[in-house]
Amino acid sequence: MRLSWRCDPGRALTMLVACASMALLTGCQGGGGAVQATGHRMRIDLRWHGQEPDLYEIWRGDRAEGPFERIADQHGVPLYTDFVGQDGISRYYRVRTVKPSTGTGDGSEFGAFSATVEGRSVAEDREAFLTGVQEAGIRYFFDFAHPVSGLAREWGRQTPPRHVRRICAIGASGMGLMNLVVGLERGVLPAVETRELLLRMLTFVQEQAETYDGALPHWMDGTTGKTIPFAKIGGADIVETAFFMEGVLVVREYFSGANKLDRQIRSRADELWRGVRWDRFTDEKNRLYWHWPVEGLKRPMRITGSNEGHIAYLLAVASPTHPAPDEVYSQGWVGTHRVMNKAFYGMHLEVGRPHGSPLFWTHYSYLGLDPHGLQDKHVTDYFTYHRNVALIHWEYAKENPKAHAGYGPLRWGLTSSSGPDGYGPWTPVRHDNGTIAPTAALSSMPYVPEQSLAMLEDLYEKRGGHLWGEFGFYDAFNDSRNWVSKGFWIGIDVGPIAPMIENHRTGLCWKLFMNAPEIKAAVERLGIAEK
Repeated sequence: MRLSWRCDPGRALTMLVACASMALLTGCQGGGGAVQATGHRMRIDLRWHGQEPDLYEIWRGDRAEGPFERIADQHGVPLYTDFVGQDGISRYYRVRTVKPSTGTGDGSEFGAFSATVEGRSVAEDREAFLTGVQEAGIRYFFDFAHPVSGLAREWGRQTPPRHVRRICAIGASGMGLMNLVVGLERGVLPAVETRELLLRMLTFVQEQAETYDGALPHWMDGTTGKTIPFAKIGGADIVETAFFMEGVLVVREYFSGANKLDRQIRSRADELWRGVRWDRFTDEKNRLYWHWPVEGLKRPMRITGSNEGHIAYLLAVASPTHPAPDEVYSQGWVGTHRVMNKAFYGMHLEVGRPHGSPLFWTHYSYLGLDPHGLQDKHVTDYFTYHRNVALIHWEYAKENPKAHAGYGPLRWGLTSSSGPDGYGPWTPVRHDNGTIAPTAALSSMPYVPEQSLAMLEDLYEKRGGHLWGEFGFYDAFNDSRNWVSKGFWIGIDVGPIAPMIENHRTGLCWKLFMNAPEIKAAVERLGIAEK
């Protein structure tokens, strides 16, 4: 099959210059710029303008006149969270840039201190608290966005190495599009700058990125748009492309204004969506390939049910320009389900794995795709199915058959995440080493709000001082091993939290995605909506 791709490295410098002013909007000008302090429940958040690759020192005092102590050194992002542990606590802060010495001795160079700013933690009701939790994750995609492309980084670190900063994740970037929409809707992001960031992301992908018949790679260089091989596999990743296009459609449907920015965003989003040639990514059995092109791959992978790939099949048949046949959905997705029809802890699972999947399978495709009433010949209702999977995880943590430290009704939820021995696909029973990633329970809030909210509030209030940072809870922790992924986040784990909390609160992302005419038509044509 023919491979078509485009990448114009000559645009990189132009894009960099054009975006330099934007970096100032999201990023202590020489360390002496204004610092903003915002109070939340038990914590104070600091933000300032900065530019990569600046590093910062944060100093804190109990009084405006000092004395001050340094509480963070060589901090790599223009945000800082001081988890003070109580409401009504006032602290004073100042920030400066630091350029570490490259030789021996204390030869560091320092910028001027910012003006001193006061912050005070405040009591918040549940609604305000939830908005603050959402905002923390949203900041990953706004303040930590790549300065050239605006795309989401694969990993977030409080002091990220330079080689890590350039790696952008397409799936996480699609989730980032939805996070930015939620941030606007909740009023925690500035209207114009956020629109400009969204337009920059879409423009970069359309004009700069290396694409494959319209599909996108798993990883991309955020400056050049070149593919970065993931697990030694280059080319397109159809599932990651689907996650990105899910966000693209949410963005297209949200920006309905007549102003120039809204019109440009809609146009770019629509062109990207229409440019994917889904009909090229199928095999002889009407299954979607996971990676494209397949030439050169020893064992080409297919996307089969049940996993995180549901959205790829729906988008493939919904495309208005290059659709795959409807049989691809019925045979490639529905026809490859692992039928089980067994109950665990009294929760019935029609398909999937014993004791349920890692919870991200119930999140990624369903940030926009509303599972309420969604059905096929094996699954009666996807929402009920996902709720049952989440409840199995909760019951499993309560039973705690492997006697892991910390497990219980307020510490539950297994999913793929970092762990004390590296990244792993954590699930009940088979792949459980005691690692809990907060995204698992938090992103399940639409399915099991009582259990999710209980864990969120208890974990925040009792463990926030050790587990909470600039972008929300750190990626994962393991109490049996006394391990925390301190100062570390993964974009695709942060990504579902704010949209799924919003789906619990208002259904915003579900409504926007399901309102797309192409999605409405495909759902009706396939007969997969509840009558």
